[in-house]
Amino acid sequence: MPTREQTGQCKAKLEEMRTALLREVASLKESTAALEAEQGASDLADAAMSIYDKAFIGRMSLADQKILERVDAALQRINTPDFGTCADCGDEIPFKRLMAVPYSERCVACQEIVERDERTRATGETAGAEGLE
Repeated sequence: MPTREQTGQCKAKLEEMRTALLREVASLKESTAALEAEQGASDLADAAMSIYDKAFIGRMSLADQKILERVDAALQRINTPDFGTCADCGDEIPFKRLMAVPYSERCVACQEIVERDERTRATGETAGAEGLE
């Protein structure tokens, strides 16, 4: 578990991230509203660009909102023994990792397993299928 000073540093970083993300989400929502106000596209190319811009802003906003949820969750657990402890293996998450990604719930090794599993599911592969060929 991080020291009290380290926890304070992580909390400050999380609060900074939260403020920046809230600003970013608000800005993206304003951009979407502005694009919607410009619905009178003059030609097909303008209309296509407007659709692309809205989709891009929507994806960015969704990504920011997901990170914001993780930041909020970290702020809720920051004064508990769970903060700085890997949710999967129970090992301590190194302070360097917490400073890099203060909303981390897992150590690097466990996070790599989760990401590998997510990539496998996303590509439609099944675990162990590569050994069948």
